[in-house]
Amino acid sequence: MKFRFCTKLLIIIFVVIFLSNLIFLTNVKGRDNTTYIMGSSHYFGNASTYILDKLPFWYRTCLGYNIISQDNPTTTQFWESLYADIQILDGHGDWDRFIAKNVGIITGDGRAIDGKHYFGTNDVHWKYDTDLVIYLACRTAQDLENGLAMKTLESGAQNVIGWLGPIRSDDAAYWVNYFSASAGAGIGIYDAASKANSMTFPGDDDNDDETNIRANAVFNHGNANMRLGKFKGQSSAKVNNINSNSVLEDERNILRNNKKILKFNGIEEIVDIIKKYDSTFKEEDYKITQSDGMQTINIVTGEKTEQQVIDLHLKLGEFYTNAGYVVTINNGIVEAIYDNTLPLKEKTKKISDKSFIVDNSIKKKSNTYKEIAKEEVIKKVKDEDCSEYNIIKQRQNYYYDVNTGKKYSRVRTVVEMKFGDRNIKDYVTNLFEI
Repeated sequence: MKFRFCTKLLIIIFVVIFLSNLIFLTNVKGRDNTTYIMGSSHYFGNASTYILDKLPFWYRTCLGYNIISQDNPTTTQFWESLYADIQILDGHGDWDRFIAKNVGIITGDGRAIDGKHYFGTNDVHWKYDTDLVIYLACRTAQDLENGLAMKTLESGAQNVIGWLGPIRSDDAAYWVNYFSASAGAGIGIYDAASKANSMTFPGDDDNDDETNIRANAVFNHGNANMRLGKFKGQSSAKVNNINSNSVLEDERNILRNNKKILKFNGIEEIVDIIKKYDSTFKEEDYKITQSDGMQTINIVTGEKTEQQVIDLHLKLGEFYTNAGYVVTINNGIVEAIYDNTLPLKEKTKKISDKSFIVDNSIKKKSNTYKEIAKEEVIKKVKDEDCSEYNIIKQRQNYYYDVNTGKKYSRVRTVVEMKFGDRNIKDYVTNLFEI
């Protein structure tokens, strides 16, 4: 009897251990309540390093997610992580694919291309609690009907963010950090993306019209303003409601106390409003541009919205800055006029400050900086697996960071690389403090 009792006890213990392990393994595979942050630093490194360093705080500490953070993941690591609730994927892209060093995602069925396996949108089980996928890469939302972002949504992800055209890697890193900080404060996806679009980016000074970090798209199953993490399930403002709390409570919005709906009648009217608000404002100190902003596509109703953005980018002497005013317009209504000059004090004095004039000694050093930047880029490209590369152009200008008070000679190098059947363009930025 004693032997039988011991045998039964051992069997019971074995069954309990087996079931416990099964439950544990199931939880690991499901990646429940997890944010996956994937970097692709094999190209030029700086942007992905910034993302991998900055983003975990917002999703772990502020939103309560477990974090999987990987740089250049293997095929197995990547596949196992595509069950996460939130997926932020940094790399290169095109209308039908996302491209990283070892892995990729392509519309339709998975397949091998030039020796690299791409997982297909038909293969990934995004329908299992995936709230958001961000393809932080060029053109991933370019085809609104049959492209990568839409096919990811159709495969079950509740919300997907991609870009309509080319973007710069450094601008993308800033954008996703702004977005994540807002999401971490409990703001819905649409409002967080809109807030990221409302910031002034260092790269805005370029005359290269083909790149636009604000031209993004939010694909959704009816709730473009879903809140994430511990805020999930809480009500949030409707996309078309310009009285969104995230807008009204933003201290940068100079219209936050405005009781009337303001229709957009041209840039001149916006300039007049800013002049009344800011007595130091001089139109000649700003580069003013108008561009496409965010779009939303509701897969359930077919409803679409389009945002426009006006950027008034402050220049101090010969130095571009990360300050200015940004105006967001939604379906012809001015949502907000954001004052991004807040870090600046005594603006009039700074604008007339002679230290923002570039003298001959700085100009001589700047020529050297261009050569240093070129050599660094060539060395980095040679270390990669691209079959061909070509430096298309270099642009040099001067940049003042209003948050740190530091001045830089900035060199942006445009490189085109060939990976398999694709030509990929990247914008490499080097800052030299002066």
